[in-house]
Amino acid sequence: MNSVYSLYSFCIITEYHYHHAQFSSSFLTRSSQEQKWIKYNKKYISNPREFINSCPHMSLVFGNKDAEFLRKRHGRLIQSNLFKGMQFSTDHAQLREWIPLVMSKRKETEILAATKMDLGTDVNFGSLTRKMEHFLSDDSAVEIFHYHEAKDLELRPDGKWEIKIKDRLDQHKHEVVADFVFIGAGGYALPLLESSDIPESEGYGGFPVSGEWLVTHNPELIAQHQAKVYTQASVDAPPMSVPHLDLRII
Repeated sequence: MNSVYSLYSFCIITEYHYHHAQFSSSFLTRSSQEQKWIKYNKKYISNPREFINSCPHMSLVFGNKDAEFLRKRHGRLIQSNLFKGMQFSTDHAQLREWIPLVMSKRKETEILAATKMDLGTDVNFGSLTRKMEHFLSDDSAVEIFHYHEAKDLELRPDGKWEIKIKDRLDQHKHEVVADFVFIGAGGYALPLLESSDIPESEGYGGFPVSGEWLVTHNPELIAQHQAKVYTQASVDAPPMSVPHLDLRII
């Protein structure tokens, strides 16, 4: 038994929506991500190619002002070893070669600029989650609850955390006591954090975010877009509103 588990009880509360997950690690270069996953692969995760694939990352901007900004940013970034090999272009022919679907039916007079990093990656977090769960399920000290909802957290006088949990299948309710609680990312993290009443929970807020994912098995359409392409959000708009055509390999 792991020494941590022999001394402490530990509860991890996570919310994972496969079709709506967006993770900042998808913006890492392949070199830095592969180093991370190779480390985990040695001990925890088998066959990383089942969840991580090469996929170019691109930034796309419109107009003279933003094209000049991107050119300068490219000049700064390629000075770092992490971004060596990043390409920059304003040439329509080159951009059509990189992203034919995005460039379809665009006028030659339109001013565009893009950077392209071939060492980008795409991570299938659904597959990765299943692999991590499979590893944890082999540990007798770990118990995993599916379709359960953490409803409330309360700090007991003895310093332990009491978590009220509801089984969403049969509506059964029970409690779990843990020395430590980790609340993962997700829309439900905020009310759980607030229920903890810890000082660090103050000052946070949230807003509803919705999105639509399109899945295709059309090889002709797939062949026209093999990159993650992000442009700029409108002024004063939240970061998640950034227009993008983001390839996901599932």
